[in-house]
Amino acid sequence: MGHNFRYFAGTAVSIFLKETSNLLIFVTHWIGIAVAIVIVKIFLMVYFGNLTKNKKSISGNKIKVPVLLYHNYQYFFYGIFIYVFIFIDRIMAWSSGINGNLPFLVYFEKNY
Repeated sequence: MGHNFRYFAGTAVSIFLKETSNLLIFVTHWIGIAVAIVIVKIFLMVYFGNLTKNKKSISGNKIKVPVLLYHNYQYFFYGIFIYVFIFIDRIMAWSSGINGNLPFLVYFEKNY
């Protein structure tokens, strides 16, 4: 199963629901995303289940929280900064007029 199959399946379900049901578009998107997540979860459970079927755990040690935080803090800050950037970008896009000028400091234009 190729890694693009989950995207195709989620998109296909969304398009099918849009064409054959009266559901709102964002509901069909969420259903498509859920289908893609379920496909990935099943694939990972089968893959890692087969990979670790005959292996024994050699350590029962738990990972300590400070060690976990130290090794992952960069990804946390990256995620925060990328979403702050996207949020600021959307605020600026929604606040600009047709000519690109900013009539107000913050102006929500729903028709973007």
